[in-house]
Amino acid sequence: SKKIIQSIEENSRFDLGSYIDSAMAMANQQINREWVKGISSYGQLDRLTMVGIYPLSDNLVIRSNLGGQLAVKVGTIEF
Repeated sequence: SKKIIQSIEENSRFDLGSYIDSAMAMANQQINREWVKGISSYGQLDRLTMVGIYPLSDNLVIRSNLGGQLAVKVGTIEF
């Protein structure tokens, strides 16, 4: 029924701003590090686009794409 759908839409809004800020901060922290000895990456993510929201019984899965600049520095690698 349209009335039920409208009621669900009105009561199912979430402010994801703080979650997006937290996700961007964690992602930026993870890309600015040394992966293994001699290989490191650095950069800055500057945009997050939400692709989908999937409600599950115990949690909410949010799928997103990130954009920005990334560089990988390869120094010496021991084989």
